[in-house]
Amino acid sequence: MKIKLLIFLLLISFIQPIKSQTNNDKMQWFEKARWGMFIHWGLYSVPAGVYNGLNTEGETVNYTDITDPTGVGAEWMMKRARIPKEVYAEYADRLSSENWNPDAICLMAQKMGMKYIIVTSKHHDGFMMYPSSYDDYNITKSKADPEALLKLKQKCDEYGLKFGVYFSQNYDWFQPGGFGQENVSGTDIYSYEEHKNYVDRKVLPVIDELVDKFDPAVIWWDIPTGCPYKDLSDRINQKYKDRAENIILSNDRLSEWHSGDFGTGEGNICFKKREYNENCFTLNWTWGYSKNKDNKEYFFTPENFFQRNILESIARSQNVLLNISPMADGGLSNLTQETIGCLTKYIQNNQIEISGTQRVNKYSFPNWGKMIKKGNELILFIYPTKENRKNKYIYVDGINTENLISNPALNIEIISKDRLKINNLDLGNSLFPAVIKLKFDGDITCYDYNIIDNNTNVLNINAFDMIDGAGYLDGFDDTIYMQYLIYGTFTTRILYNGPSELKKISLNNTGSGSNDIIIILKINDKEYQLDAGNQYSIDQISFSNGKIYDLSIEKVYHNSNFNISNLSFKTSELDHNKINKQEQPELKITNTNTGINISGQQSGQPIVISTISGTIMKNIKASKTIENISLQPGIYIITSLGKTYKTIVY
Repeated sequence: MKIKLLIFLLLISFIQPIKSQTNNDKMQWFEKARWGMFIHWGLYSVPAGVYNGLNTEGETVNYTDITDPTGVGAEWMMKRARIPKEVYAEYADRLSSENWNPDAICLMAQKMGMKYIIVTSKHHDGFMMYPSSYDDYNITKSKADPEALLKLKQKCDEYGLKFGVYFSQNYDWFQPGGFGQENVSGTDIYSYEEHKNYVDRKVLPVIDELVDKFDPAVIWWDIPTGCPYKDLSDRINQKYKDRAENIILSNDRLSEWHSGDFGTGEGNICFKKREYNENCFTLNWTWGYSKNKDNKEYFFTPENFFQRNILESIARSQNVLLNISPMADGGLSNLTQETIGCLTKYIQNNQIEISGTQRVNKYSFPNWGKMIKKGNELILFIYPTKENRKNKYIYVDGINTENLISNPALNIEIISKDRLKINNLDLGNSLFPAVIKLKFDGDITCYDYNIIDNNTNVLNINAFDMIDGAGYLDGFDDTIYMQYLIYGTFTTRILYNGPSELKKISLNNTGSGSNDIIIILKINDKEYQLDAGNQYSIDQISFSNGKIYDLSIEKVYHNSNFNISNLSFKTSELDHNKINKQEQPELKITNTNTGINISGQQSGQPIVISTISGTIMKNIKASKTIENISLQPGIYIITSLGKTYKTIVY
């Protein structure tokens, strides 16, 4: 009896620590991994963004994803083209795994230094990419290897890669009761009980199945607004928690009521105030394979992808997922392989180890590029801009220089304990950022500010370089890729070392239609309104030597997207413009059968309607009353002149 008891106690000692992990414990591998691969492969890979035939209303349609006004990828085409279920199901005959190569995929990820892979087990079209026992609408209906995903999981184990599954838990456009199957007018075609039956019949048992079959490190949910019923989302979350045992991670896309372990940014930097975040990016503006977007007109250049997506994420200690879109036969297009090959070559040639990197700056970014750190090494990424090429030097601000280890190969000039200058830079002809590594004797201390003095009286800060908020790519030229759209709050921090005097702050923008843009700029907690009336500038702002200033763009009111190229600080002798804050009326929002009505606003007042996850659905300049704004069922955030409203469309 004593021997049995001892064995039992030993078992408990081994088991208990696993289930009692703190959230920080289970997040350790995720934070260290820093980047991975996303794979969108499914039935949608067959039509690849093109459909010519009858829709669910019996109308002849000629659909292409590149002309879809919503801008969604090819993976949405069943819903967007309204393809009948029986027609869409026939695509299974053309789905194969002839060129599906798990070994090559894992090797590709390993060469780039990736540490995990997420693959779609079921997307919104409802098709299961493995032989599910709970839905016969699955990969066994196709010509593909039924265990294609399991073999990828096994290869991930061999290569030391974590494996996760994407599962669209809410949207299912095929099975009865699945969410997202609205009719033409946008009305949900199923009752609450029918949705509940779908959750019980498919979603809950599939979670068990995914855990048992794949032992995933991550379950990647999607469409958090897809289910408007909190009790059903609670049941899904409880099933996840029962099986996760505080080990399996999940993102923030189960529902608006469940935050998961990490925040997500889709095609942009995550602006949520989370300890852990992950941003996922496509190579060519579609998650599923698209025939029409498989060309250089739509593909990011490798240089642009690294700078705009990878570097911007890791400089904020946010994880990155690079998406690949296998074709119907499981293979990757030539342009996909070429783009990834260029990224891999740059990463390897510069010995860049993304895994384990951490942010250096929390309140400021240098205007010449980005800095990250790994251990006692400070890694500088210098943008190949015209200014950097011309100057051939950069200032590294806010870093304690006292324990810098000298490097004879670099022309380094120590200016002060918080500033150094690197001279004689040769950026070459590459459009990738140049990489310089500085080693320190011990920890890297960051004071976290840019320095303004007489020699650098103008500080250019690209919109996406500002720390907080989200940015979206707008365009780029042959040397600099930094024109971004503004949403959210953007902040930077400076140490002013010039003479104590009045300064003029001006926001130079490259957006069109700037006459009706209103910007709220905050300087050390005091707000100023910038608009066409004051030429987007503030005069006679007192700057004192040795003082730190936080500057943030709090709001941008406009009926369309707006770009801010830089902030510039200049001495001013002009009179200060007195700025009165604009009156902000209360909006009245009422629900209709197909959406909402809005009233109570001033004529011309900008109004933005977005999903709970931050996707902009409507961006309008209001008249006195706006009626019949068509919206799909879900939870929406309405913002206007600094005020936020929430509404649910049923």
